[in-house]
Amino acid sequence: MKCTGYLNVNSRGTARFTKSRVGLNWDEISIKINIDVPNELFQRPIIQADIKVSEDIIPKPQPFNLILNTKELIEQSSGVKIEFTVKPYEEKEE
Repeated sequence: MKCTGYLNVNSRGTARFTKSRVGLNWDEISIKINIDVPNELFQRPIIQADIKVSEDIIPKPQPFNLILNTKELIEQSSGVKIEFTVKPYEEKEE
């Protein structure tokens, strides 16, 4: 993303950024600024996991602290807030 704007600063140290050139007070100056930011910075990360459990293995319940550790690791590495919920298993009727 590229954009151009104006940083307007007054003698008291107050600053404001405007997209277009505006009228200035007697104690203000305007500095033209060109900004070039990669578009990728505005995209949210996609977290993807592929899990495959073999049919010949009987799954064992995982300790709850493993879920909490996983949550903390994902949040620390990606900056994304994660929420896990535990729901009872319901068998489908056929």
